[in-house]
Amino acid sequence: MYAFENKGQKSNRWCLTTFLLPIMTLCFSGIGQSAFATEDPIVPISGLSPYPPGVDCNVTPQTGTVWRNSETEPYMDVDFGRPNRMAAIVHQDRWSNGSAQSTATFYSDDGGLTWHLSFTPITRCSGGLQTGPESFDRASDPWLTVTPGKVGGDDDDDGDDDDDDNNNGAIFHQMSLMTDRLPPTGGALRSAYSMLRSTDGGKTWSDPIVVSNRTELEPGAPFNDKNSLTADPYKRKFIYGTWQLLKDVLPTDNSAIPLQFFYSDTFYVRSRKKGKSWEPARAIYKIRDDVVLLAAAGIDPNVTPIFGAQNIGHQIVVLPDGRLVNVSQARFSIPGPDFLERTIIRSFDKGDTWEQTGKIIPSTTIGGFVAFDGELFVASGGTIANTVRAAGSIPDIAVNRTNGHMYVVWQDVDPTGSFIGVFMTMSRDGGDTWSDHITVGGGDLTPDGFLSFAQLPAVHVADDGTVGVLFFDDRNDIACPDLSLSNDVNPECFTVLLDGSVKAGPFSNDWFLKTYDPDLNPIAELRVTPESFDLRQAPIARGYFPGDYVNCSSTDNDFVCAFTRTNNLGLPVRGNPPDDVLAFEDDNRQDMVFARFRGESVCNFEHTLSSYQTQLAEAEIDIPKKEKKKRLKFLKARFKAACDDDDDDNGNEDDD
Repeated sequence: MYAFENKGQKSNRWCLTTFLLPIMTLCFSGIGQSAFATEDPIVPISGLSPYPPGVDCNVTPQTGTVWRNSETEPYMDVDFGRPNRMAAIVHQDRWSNGSAQSTATFYSDDGGLTWHLSFTPITRCSGGLQTGPESFDRASDPWLTVTPGKVGGDDDDDGDDDDDDNNNGAIFHQMSLMTDRLPPTGGALRSAYSMLRSTDGGKTWSDPIVVSNRTELEPGAPFNDKNSLTADPYKRKFIYGTWQLLKDVLPTDNSAIPLQFFYSDTFYVRSRKKGKSWEPARAIYKIRDDVVLLAAAGIDPNVTPIFGAQNIGHQIVVLPDGRLVNVSQARFSIPGPDFLERTIIRSFDKGDTWEQTGKIIPSTTIGGFVAFDGELFVASGGTIANTVRAAGSIPDIAVNRTNGHMYVVWQDVDPTGSFIGVFMTMSRDGGDTWSDHITVGGGDLTPDGFLSFAQLPAVHVADDGTVGVLFFDDRNDIACPDLSLSNDVNPECFTVLLDGSVKAGPFSNDWFLKTYDPDLNPIAELRVTPESFDLRQAPIARGYFPGDYVNCSSTDNDFVCAFTRTNNLGLPVRGNPPDDVLAFEDDNRQDMVFARFRGESVCNFEHTLSSYQTQLAEAEIDIPKKEKKKRLKFLKARFKAACDDDDDDNGNEDDD
């Protein structure tokens, strides 16, 4: 394997580079131990693009490369009352310089065996409005959530269904970031969110409702970014959206913390009508005013200049005691390494008010690094400097719907600075305290004896309390033994082509699912992809781009996941395309796919009831007795529906 020196440190193929520095400071490589495959095959969700080729469907002038037929950044969810019903959403025809021609939505009504495209008219290219303030050329950051239907004789609706339009069935919701340049010249950037709902399992969708419609012409040049959407599983009328509103700092800015260049406020929007209408978007937390968090970060603004204060990657979960928990990555930009930590704020009144001091989720990881393709950089004579754009250290959060235990995962550098890995921590008490973090993935040995990198985690909790984390890593990759070799001599090597691109050996990655018991003791690790995929074939958008997130949900005790996987086409590798030139790439480089991971059968009601009682006994938050009974009703109803068993008296819950 080729190795090179950087600042006195010997490095090899894959390297760590900070978000801010153009050249890596640490370098390593990746992959290791064997794992067994999931018993169900991977199922394609997406295929070729349903949208028009070229840019005739766009109104304002376009620049950048559109990766047509390629999908990135998938998300999915399930009607857990009728778990054969699923929907998934993804970037469709990704642009190299931001967003996609639109998002695309798919549904399945057979448990993920087959998937079908839905019509969701949110951009001009996908059939949305062609003119006006709610007409947009591009879409990004797709997200899905499901308002649960009534199951198990649930007659306690808390007034949720006075205006029900779905016979108490589940309602699917989606949220996408919309972007556009002001026509006709493509001037100031606009951003907004489109909210859609479906009452038939994702087959058909409502017209979009647009919220937080902003332009760069407003003070501070505001830009919406990195949204998520959460349906309340306990109070069915509520849905919560959250994101960052990013601004340039103006001279009149009244931040409690002095800033020099930028900030972001945590924004929030709520529906009390199951997505039929939305309250005005508003700021619920301003990190630029959180002097307590700044002090906890050990930063004195009188000594250290602060360039910016930002929260990004917001996501809300709802605990069974009713509290809302919003997790994000907090960032103070200062000279030298930034302060980067996962933090939470909470609401105890369904989102009316929120804590104004962020609580740090402790970790000893470093933060601020991404993987750099050092081997390709050297093979191309320094002309191609591709990174892997996959989440950074943005967190993902999941909650145990029975007892409220929360689990947070993120991608970061391990405390020794040896590899990029996936880490996880948990809270049993509603976020007051957090466990020491554990390493989920990364640090395994490759066949060449180097340390693997693990990236892009997603976490979920099954009904029996099992915790699952999906991620990809390069433990099965074999590096080029000598960069002076060509592909003809060694297929793992590199040949520089006349146009400056490189015929490259594959950078082999695989998806894995690792499962844990509720206390984070490991159970098993499953290899998801039976054959490795070549990450170098991915569409490039400021780096190889599988997406900033992927997603897992569950049906009973099975995990179901949507993720991206490149197609091993053997195409040459190029650097990041220029932003100011229009170009087209039509190869089907990457698709969204689906996998199911079988857990304990829901028909083993003894297991389900026992796990439910065990989970309740471990609850450290005060869960209303009503919610405990509703949860047990749901589990019994699922048992009867799935197993055709009329006996619902297999055990009684102890409510004390």
